[in-house]
Formats: sequence, structure tokens, C-alpha cells
Amino acid sequence: MNVQEPVNVIYQTIISVKSLCFSSIVISTDALAYIILEHEEKNTMTFLSD
Repeated sequence: MNVQEPVNVIYQTIISVKSLCFSSIVISTDALAYIILEHEEKNTMTFLSD
């Protein structure tokens, strides 16, 4: 049995998991920023209308 193969598979798996985590973190921070912006906009609108 070649030792290099399972190591390679594990390495590939780690890379794909890392990139998945990274992209989901980016998506969630984008969503968070959007929510915060929306919230701030609503606050500004109510502040201006007072």
C-alpha cells in the first residue's frame, strides 16, 4: 500500500474544507454587514423624521 495516497486525500480534504469555511465566513460577514447597513439606514430615517 502506498502511504502517499491517503495522505494526499487527507490533504485535499483539508484544503477543500478550509476553502468552504473561508467562503462561508465571507458570505456571513457580507450578510452581517448588509444587515447592519440596513439597520443603520432605518435608524437614520427615523432619526430624520423625528
